[in-house]
Amino acid sequence: MGFVRSKRKYYKYTYADWTQPVLSANGTVGGDSFACRANSTYTGYDAYKAFDNSSTTFWAEANVTNSGYIEFYSPIELKVSKITIQNRHESVNIWASGVVYGSLDGADYFEMATFTNSNATASATWDINITNPQPTKYIKISTTSLLNYEHTLS
Repeated sequence: MGFVRSKRKYYKYTYADWTQPVLSANGTVGGDSFACRANSTYTGYDAYKAFDNSSTTFWAEANVTNSGYIEFYSPIELKVSKITIQNRHESVNIWASGVVYGSLDGADYFEMATFTNSNATASATWDINITNPQPTKYIKISTTSLLNYEHTLS
C-alpha cells in the first residue's frame, strides 16, 4: 500500500496600470519580448511604428482593405480594459469599425470588444473600451470599415 502525494500550486495574479512599451522593431511574436505584426505592411511603414511612441510615424497597410489588422504580442499575460488609438497625421485610412481579439497562444482567438469610431480628425486620439477583458498575450485589432478611404502613399 502506498501513499499518493498531491502537489498544490498557488497562482496569484495582480493587475495594475500598465503602459505599452516603445518598440523599435517588429520583434518575434511568440518570443520572450514584446513584439507586433500586421496582415500587410507598406514599404517603410512597418507594424512596430504603431508602437514607437512617435506621432509622426505610423504603420500603413499595403493594398489597403476593410479587413486589415495589427497585433501586439506580450510575453506576459495582460488584462486589457482600454486601447487608445491615434489617427494618422493625415486624415486617410482611419478605422471606422472593427473587432478586438485576444489569444493566449496566437492560434485560438476570442472576441474582447467591437468598436466604432467617427473621429476622422488627423492625429486625434480615441479609445476602444474592452467590454470583455480577459488575460491575453496576443491583442489583435481588426478593422471592418474605414473613414476617409484614400490611399495617398505611392
